[in-house]
Amino acid sequence: MKTKFKAALLACLTLCLAIAAFAFAGCAGYDGSYKVTVQYADGSAVTGVRIQLCVLDEDGEEGLCLTPVAVNDEGYAEVEADEGSYAIHVLDIEEGYKVEGGTYNDITYVWGINSQDGVYSYTITIVEE
Repeated sequence: MKTKFKAALLACLTLCLAIAAFAFAGCAGYDGSYKVTVQYADGSAVTGVRIQLCVLDEDGEEGLCLTPVAVNDEGYAEVEADEGSYAIHVLDIEEGYKVEGGTYNDITYVWGINSQDGVYSYTITIVEE
């Protein structure tokens, strides 16, 4: 009887630890900024572009756009923003290239950063037109 009780207790404690770890992992995701990496299809960094986040409302319509941020030499940019849902605009892409996914109103973009889904970073791939 003691063996069954110990096994049940151990299983219960393991389950509790797993639930707590999952809960803490979700809480640790947002640190006040969103991370965006821009790369070519071969994985090399794209430089010379800027990233701009634009707020999306509940219907997916764009609202206020934040000030664009340049990527660094590793193709990485960090944008300080409130938690929310955003469209990502990629500005200043070299002629002959585009964001994998397309353009809208002559602005290259990707949908993808949405704190409701726990997504605080995104990798954008640039491909030849």
